[in-house]
Amino acid sequence: MSKVLELFGYLSEVDADWANVVRTQPCPYLERSCVKTRKSQPETAIGTCSVAYGGQNVIICPHRLLERRQVFLDCLHLLTRHEPGNELHVIAEVSIPGGSVDYVLPRLGTKRLLILLELNCKHWIRLEVFGVNGKISCGNAACL
Repeated sequence: MSKVLELFGYLSEVDADWANVVRTQPCPYLERSCVKTRKSQPETAIGTCSVAYGGQNVIICPHRLLERRQVFLDCLHLLTRHEPGNELHVIAEVSIPGGSVDYVLPRLGTKRLLILLELNCKHWIRLEVFGVNGKISCGNAACL
């Protein structure tokens, strides 16, 4: 049996103004209203960030991974020659041939590099690193 742990960014165990939370449908990770909606009722946000399932806590919304920008900070080591204190550039929803990618982290300068990050918490996180001359590496990581 599964149990909702977080709804619209709020722990389900806390005392909150739930009527207001459900009415406003906030997403603290996007800093706007929740964008995960039901196909049958597009005006209604789903709002579930994480659940308890099979004895584990599972993140089910990819936007939940944006907390404190940690998912991007974890990629910094891939941006070779990145120095602490440099600004982290994050570009959301970038169109590429064949579709779009959730986030791009570019390294600016003479030796450009792109990290393409696709988030899908149902199964995996896809990470591809592109240099000036093409793909350098790629891989999948299981969601936590």
